[in-house]
Amino acid sequence: MNRQLTRFTQAGMAVLAAVASFAPSSPAQAESAKIGSCYDQVRISDIATPKLSRDLYIVVDQTLIFDKNLQEDAYRKLQDFVTPGTAYHVVTFSANAAGRYASVLINAQVDTPLDNDTRYDISKKMLVQLDACQQKQALLAKKALGQALLKAFGGASTELPHTELMGNLANISRNLTGASDINDKYLVVISDMIENSDLLSFYKAGNLEKANTDAHFENYAQAGAIGDWQQAKVYVIGGGYAPDGSYWSSAQLKILRDFWTSYFERANARMMEFGTPSLLGNIGG
Repeated sequence: MNRQLTRFTQAGMAVLAAVASFAPSSPAQAESAKIGSCYDQVRISDIATPKLSRDLYIVVDQTLIFDKNLQEDAYRKLQDFVTPGTAYHVVTFSANAAGRYASVLINAQVDTPLDNDTRYDISKKMLVQLDACQQKQALLAKKALGQALLKAFGGASTELPHTELMGNLANISRNLTGASDINDKYLVVISDMIENSDLLSFYKAGNLEKANTDAHFENYAQAGAIGDWQQAKVYVIGGGYAPDGSYWSSAQLKILRDFWTSYFERANARMMEFGTPSLLGNIGG
Protein backbone atom coordinates (compact mmCIF):
# COMPACT_ATOMS: atom_id res chain seq x y z
CA MET A 1 0.00 0.00 0.00
CA ASN A 2 2.76 2.47 0.94
CA ARG A 3 4.64 1.75 -2.31
CA GLN A 4 1.46 2.33 -4.31
CA LEU A 5 0.80 5.60 -2.51
CA THR A 6 4.39 6.75 -3.10
CA ARG A 7 4.16 5.96 -6.81
CA PHE A 8 0.83 7.79 -7.06
CA THR A 9 2.21 10.85 -5.29
CA GLN A 10 5.29 10.92 -7.51
CA ALA A 11 3.17 10.53 -10.63
CA GLY A 12 0.78 13.27 -9.54
CA MET A 13 3.56 15.73 -8.81
CA ALA A 14 5.25 14.85 -12.12
CA VAL A 15 2.08 15.93 -13.91
CA LEU A 16 2.04 19.16 -11.91
CA ALA A 17 5.62 19.87 -12.91
CA ALA A 18 5.01 18.96 -16.55
CA VAL A 19 1.98 21.19 -17.01
CA ALA A 20 3.59 24.15 -15.26
CA SER A 21 5.46 24.99 -18.46
CA PHE A 22 2.17 25.38 -20.31
CA ALA A 23 0.67 27.87 -17.84
CA PRO A 24 -0.26 31.23 -19.44
CA SER A 25 2.30 33.90 -18.64
CA SER A 26 0.41 37.06 -19.54
CA PRO A 27 -3.13 38.46 -19.14
CA ALA A 28 -3.66 38.17 -22.91
CA GLN A 29 -3.28 34.39 -22.61
CA ALA A 30 -5.55 34.09 -19.61
CA GLU A 31 -8.87 33.38 -21.37
CA SER A 32 -10.67 30.26 -20.18
CA ALA A 33 -9.65 27.05 -21.89
CA LYS A 34 -11.97 24.22 -22.89
CA ILE A 35 -11.70 20.47 -23.35
CA GLY A 36 -14.81 19.35 -25.17
CA SER A 37 -16.42 16.05 -26.09
CA CYS A 38 -14.90 13.50 -28.45
CA TYR A 39 -18.42 12.72 -29.63
CA ASP A 40 -18.44 16.19 -31.20
CA GLN A 41 -15.14 15.48 -32.98
CA VAL A 42 -15.74 11.89 -34.08
CA ARG A 43 -19.23 12.13 -35.46
CA ILE A 44 -20.99 8.77 -35.32
CA SER A 45 -24.47 8.72 -36.80
CA ASP A 46 -27.49 7.00 -35.31
CA ILE A 47 -26.27 6.76 -31.71
CA ALA A 48 -27.33 8.62 -28.61
CA THR A 49 -24.35 10.36 -27.02
CA PRO A 50 -23.92 9.13 -23.43
CA LYS A 51 -24.62 11.90 -20.93
CA LEU A 52 -22.13 13.11 -18.37
CA SER A 53 -22.96 11.96 -14.85
CA ARG A 54 -21.13 14.44 -12.56
CA ASP A 55 -20.43 18.17 -12.64
CA LEU A 56 -17.58 19.51 -10.48
CA TYR A 57 -17.06 23.20 -9.65
CA ILE A 58 -13.67 24.06 -8.16
CA VAL A 59 -13.60 27.57 -6.68
CA VAL A 60 -10.21 28.91 -5.56
CA ASP A 61 -9.87 31.92 -3.25
CA GLN A 62 -6.88 34.03 -4.34
CA THR A 63 -6.80 36.34 -1.31
CA LEU A 64 -4.42 34.07 0.59
CA ILE A 65 -1.45 31.87 -0.23
CA PHE A 66 -1.76 28.20 0.68
CA ASP A 67 1.31 26.15 1.58
CA LYS A 68 2.59 23.51 -0.83
CA ASN A 69 1.31 20.57 1.22
CA LEU A 70 -2.26 21.83 1.12
CA GLN A 71 -2.01 22.64 -2.60
CA GLU A 72 -0.72 19.15 -3.37
CA ASP A 73 -3.36 17.48 -1.21
CA ALA A 74 -6.12 19.40 -2.98
CA TYR A 75 -4.60 18.47 -6.35
CA ARG A 76 -4.50 14.75 -5.56
CA LYS A 77 -8.08 14.61 -4.29
CA LEU A 78 -9.39 16.51 -7.30
CA GLN A 79 -7.42 14.32 -9.71
CA ASP A 80 -9.00 11.22 -8.15
CA PHE A 81 -12.45 12.66 -8.80
CA VAL A 82 -11.95 13.39 -12.51
CA THR A 83 -13.01 10.07 -13.99
CA PRO A 84 -15.06 9.21 -17.13
CA GLY A 85 -18.45 10.91 -17.09
CA THR A 86 -17.17 13.99 -15.21
CA ALA A 87 -17.24 17.64 -16.23
CA TYR A 88 -15.24 20.17 -14.24
CA HIS A 89 -14.78 23.93 -14.05
CA VAL A 90 -11.96 25.80 -12.29
CA VAL A 91 -12.91 29.30 -11.13
CA THR A 92 -10.83 31.84 -9.24
CA PHE A 93 -12.01 34.83 -7.24
CA SER A 94 -10.53 37.46 -4.96
CA ALA A 95 -11.48 41.01 -4.10
CA ASN A 96 -13.79 42.76 -6.57
CA ALA A 97 -11.09 45.28 -7.36
CA ALA A 98 -8.24 45.95 -9.75
CA GLY A 99 -9.29 43.37 -12.34
CA ARG A 100 -9.44 40.52 -9.81
CA TYR A 101 -13.02 39.47 -10.42
CA ALA A 102 -14.24 35.88 -10.58
CA SER A 103 -12.73 34.19 -13.62
CA VAL A 104 -13.22 30.78 -15.24
CA LEU A 105 -9.83 29.25 -16.04
CA ILE A 106 -11.09 26.10 -17.73
CA ASN A 107 -14.18 24.08 -18.57
CA ALA A 108 -13.37 20.44 -19.29
CA GLN A 109 -14.93 17.02 -19.45
CA VAL A 110 -14.06 13.35 -19.67
CA ASP A 111 -16.65 11.57 -21.81
CA THR A 112 -18.88 8.81 -20.56
CA PRO A 113 -17.83 5.78 -22.63
CA LEU A 114 -20.19 3.88 -24.92
CA ASP A 115 -21.73 0.70 -23.57
CA ASN A 116 -20.72 -2.60 -25.16
CA ASP A 117 -23.98 -3.08 -27.04
CA THR A 118 -23.61 0.31 -28.73
CA ARG A 119 -19.95 -0.33 -29.56
CA TYR A 120 -20.96 -3.55 -31.33
CA ASP A 121 -23.05 -1.58 -33.82
CA ILE A 122 -20.27 0.88 -34.76
CA SER A 123 -17.60 0.32 -37.40
CA LYS A 124 -14.11 -0.58 -36.21
CA LYS A 125 -12.65 2.46 -37.97
CA MET A 126 -14.95 4.82 -36.03
CA LEU A 127 -14.25 3.04 -32.74
CA VAL A 128 -10.48 3.36 -33.23
CA GLN A 129 -10.86 7.10 -33.79
CA LEU A 130 -13.19 7.52 -30.81
CA ASP A 131 -11.05 5.44 -28.44
CA ALA A 132 -7.90 7.34 -29.41
CA CYS A 133 -9.65 10.68 -28.90
CA GLN A 134 -11.07 9.70 -25.50
CA GLN A 135 -7.74 8.33 -24.30
CA LYS A 136 -6.08 11.63 -25.17
CA GLN A 137 -9.01 13.59 -23.71
CA ALA A 138 -8.67 11.86 -20.32
CA LEU A 139 -4.95 12.67 -20.16
CA LEU A 140 -5.44 16.27 -21.26
CA ALA A 141 -8.26 16.82 -18.76
CA LYS A 142 -6.05 15.76 -15.85
CA LYS A 143 -3.06 17.76 -17.10
CA ALA A 144 -5.23 20.82 -17.65
CA LEU A 145 -6.60 20.50 -14.12
CA GLY A 146 -3.06 20.62 -12.74
CA GLN A 147 -2.27 23.59 -14.99
CA ALA A 148 -5.36 25.49 -13.84
CA LEU A 149 -4.64 24.82 -10.16
CA LEU A 150 -1.03 25.97 -10.55
CA LYS A 151 -2.26 29.17 -12.17
CA ALA A 152 -4.92 29.69 -9.51
CA PHE A 153 -2.54 29.15 -6.58
CA GLY A 154 0.25 31.09 -8.28
CA GLY A 155 -1.97 34.13 -8.80
CA ALA A 156 -2.86 34.49 -5.12
CA SER A 157 -1.99 37.64 -3.17
CA THR A 158 -2.34 38.65 0.46
CA GLU A 159 -2.38 42.34 -0.51
CA LEU A 160 -6.02 42.34 -1.61
CA PRO A 161 -8.35 44.30 0.68
CA HIS A 162 -11.39 42.03 0.99
CA THR A 163 -12.59 38.46 0.70
CA GLU A 164 -16.11 38.58 -0.72
CA LEU A 165 -16.92 34.91 -0.49
CA MET A 166 -20.71 35.02 -0.38
CA GLY A 167 -21.15 37.39 -3.29
CA ASN A 168 -18.69 35.54 -5.52
CA LEU A 169 -20.15 32.13 -4.69
CA ALA A 170 -23.64 33.41 -5.47
CA ASN A 171 -22.54 34.85 -8.82
CA ILE A 172 -20.70 31.67 -9.77
CA SER A 173 -23.74 29.54 -8.95
CA ARG A 174 -26.03 31.71 -11.05
CA ASN A 175 -23.71 31.86 -14.06
CA LEU A 176 -22.42 28.27 -14.12
CA THR A 177 -24.77 25.84 -12.42
CA GLY A 178 -27.82 27.45 -13.99
CA ALA A 179 -26.53 26.41 -17.42
CA SER A 180 -25.86 22.79 -16.45
CA ASP A 181 -28.28 19.93 -17.06
CA ILE A 182 -26.18 17.42 -15.05
CA ASN A 183 -28.03 16.46 -11.88
CA ASP A 184 -25.13 15.25 -9.71
CA LYS A 185 -23.23 18.43 -8.82
CA TYR A 186 -20.20 18.92 -6.58
CA LEU A 187 -18.66 22.14 -5.28
CA VAL A 188 -15.13 22.27 -3.88
CA VAL A 189 -14.22 25.61 -2.30
CA ILE A 190 -10.51 26.12 -1.60
CA SER A 191 -10.49 29.01 0.86
CA ASP A 192 -10.03 29.90 4.51
CA MET A 193 -13.77 30.78 4.40
CA ILE A 194 -13.15 34.02 6.30
CA GLU A 195 -15.67 36.46 4.83
CA ASN A 196 -14.47 40.07 4.95
CA SER A 197 -16.89 42.24 2.98
CA ASP A 198 -19.39 45.05 3.40
CA LEU A 199 -22.03 42.44 4.27
CA LEU A 200 -20.06 40.67 6.97
CA SER A 201 -16.57 40.64 8.46
CA PHE A 202 -15.52 37.62 10.48
CA TYR A 203 -12.63 39.61 11.91
CA LYS A 204 -14.88 41.77 14.06
CA ALA A 205 -15.20 40.43 17.59
CA GLY A 206 -18.38 38.42 18.18
CA ASN A 207 -19.66 39.06 14.68
CA LEU A 208 -19.41 35.49 13.51
CA GLU A 209 -21.75 34.06 16.13
CA LYS A 210 -24.25 36.86 15.57
CA ALA A 211 -24.11 36.38 11.80
CA ASN A 212 -25.68 32.92 11.91
CA THR A 213 -29.30 34.01 12.35
CA ASP A 214 -32.35 33.95 10.09
CA ALA A 215 -32.46 37.76 10.04
CA HIS A 216 -28.87 38.03 8.85
CA PHE A 217 -29.36 35.39 6.17
CA GLU A 218 -32.41 37.28 4.95
CA ASN A 219 -30.21 40.37 4.55
CA TYR A 220 -27.62 38.35 2.61
CA ALA A 221 -30.37 36.99 0.33
CA GLN A 222 -31.75 40.47 -0.33
CA ALA A 223 -28.23 41.61 -1.24
CA GLY A 224 -28.00 38.82 -3.82
CA ALA A 225 -25.30 36.99 -1.87
CA ILE A 226 -27.07 33.61 -1.71
CA GLY A 227 -27.31 31.77 -5.01
CA ASP A 228 -28.67 28.39 -6.06
CA TRP A 229 -26.25 25.46 -6.28
CA GLN A 230 -28.98 23.04 -7.40
CA GLN A 231 -28.45 20.48 -4.62
CA ALA A 232 -24.67 20.37 -5.01
CA LYS A 233 -22.58 18.48 -2.48
CA VAL A 234 -20.05 20.86 -0.92
CA TYR A 235 -16.48 20.20 0.21
CA VAL A 236 -14.27 22.90 1.74
CA ILE A 237 -10.48 22.74 1.68
CA GLY A 238 -8.62 25.30 3.81
CA GLY A 239 -11.27 26.21 6.38
CA GLY A 240 -9.71 28.46 9.03
CA TYR A 241 -6.32 28.28 7.31
CA ALA A 242 -3.89 30.80 8.84
CA PRO A 243 -0.57 31.08 6.98
CA ASP A 244 0.84 33.54 9.51
CA GLY A 245 0.69 30.94 12.28
CA SER A 246 -2.24 32.51 14.12
CA TYR A 247 -4.49 30.13 16.00
CA TRP A 248 -8.18 29.30 15.63
CA SER A 249 -9.67 27.35 18.52
CA SER A 250 -11.85 24.31 17.94
CA ALA A 251 -14.83 26.35 19.16
CA GLN A 252 -14.14 29.09 16.60
CA LEU A 253 -13.74 26.54 13.81
CA LYS A 254 -17.07 24.97 14.78
CA ILE A 255 -18.79 28.36 14.54
CA LEU A 256 -17.16 28.89 11.13
CA ARG A 257 -18.28 25.46 9.91
CA ASP A 258 -21.81 25.96 11.25
CA PHE A 259 -22.12 29.32 9.51
CA TRP A 260 -21.18 27.94 6.11
CA THR A 261 -23.30 24.83 6.60
CA SER A 262 -26.30 27.11 7.16
CA TYR A 263 -25.29 29.34 4.25
CA PHE A 264 -25.13 26.47 1.78
CA GLU A 265 -28.41 25.02 3.03
CA ARG A 266 -30.02 28.31 2.05
CA ALA A 267 -28.17 28.18 -1.28
CA ASN A 268 -29.71 24.76 -2.08
CA ALA A 269 -26.56 22.76 -1.34
CA ARG A 270 -25.35 20.35 1.33
CA MET A 271 -22.09 20.53 3.25
CA MET A 272 -20.40 17.14 3.08
CA GLU A 273 -17.04 17.95 4.68
CA PHE A 274 -15.48 21.14 6.00
CA GLY A 275 -11.70 20.64 5.95
CA THR A 276 -9.79 22.54 8.64
CA PRO A 277 -7.70 22.80 6.60
CA SER A 278 -7.38 19.43 4.80
CA LEU A 279 -10.15 17.04 3.85
CA LEU A 280 -9.98 13.79 5.79
CA GLY A 281 -12.07 11.89 3.26
CA ASN A 282 -12.30 11.86 -0.52
CA ILE A 283 -14.47 14.10 -2.66
CA GLY A 284 -17.61 12.18 -3.48
CA GLY A 285 -16.48 9.27 -1.32
